[in-house]
Amino acid sequence: MSRILMLLMVALFCSSAVAQATAPGSQAFDQFQTAFWQWQGNVQTLVAMAAEKTPDKAKGLALVEQIKQDKIETDRYLQQAIDDGSAAALYTKARMVLFADPGNLDLTKKRETACGLYGEAAQKGLIIGAIAYVNCSNTIPKTSRYDESRTLLRKALNAGDVYQDVYPFAINHAYCFERVIEPLKEGEDALEKMKVWAQPTLLEAEEARAEGFYLLAADYSSPTSQQSQEDLDNAWRAGCKTDGLRLKPKR
Repeated sequence: MSRILMLLMVALFCSSAVAQATAPGSQAFDQFQTAFWQWQGNVQTLVAMAAEKTPDKAKGLALVEQIKQDKIETDRYLQQAIDDGSAAALYTKARMVLFADPGNLDLTKKRETACGLYGEAAQKGLIIGAIAYVNCSNTIPKTSRYDESRTLLRKALNAGDVYQDVYPFAINHAYCFERVIEPLKEGEDALEKMKVWAQPTLLEAEEARAEGFYLLAADYSSPTSQQSQEDLDNAWRAGCKTDGLRLKPKR
């Protein structure tokens, strides 16, 4: 059952949009998404079968084999999209590294691998990839990657995102679009509330722009600089809704 749950988790962290025709690797990425949803559909069918009182064992075994083949096809198309230069595929691969194998407890290694993939996506101009790379690089003390990640994010924001039609993309947390959770009421399950809070946020292309400018505004080396204020203004103009890092000047 843990294998089934692992497969299901992948669906929570990948975009379901159709790849933009002009984006690099769009054909292979589109094939990946088709294969991915076929894989997930078969996984859900298997889960439903497992819940039956008298499941058809032969049918179940055949479905298990099909799921294995689906996984092989999914991985093949994703790698082909990466080889063809798709930043969207790099970003998707990063999230699968982080979340698709809960049995792998080497979180440090998984995070390093994912952050490297985010950096590659950022270099190719994917704004959501550049955002994730900045989040990877906001460490204390700061490293050389801090400035590099912010430079890549600003470059992506200034150039526009050729992957606009591939959005939405999932991100762990968006400071501009924080989920509003009502206070725990009597009788409510606190664990369920935490699960809702921990769910990834799906960002559309313009929302990603807002989040990107907001992160640039959060430059702790010069929080009151003119550039930081301009970035914050751009974030609100792009549709930023929440001030998760409390960057608005106090009045």
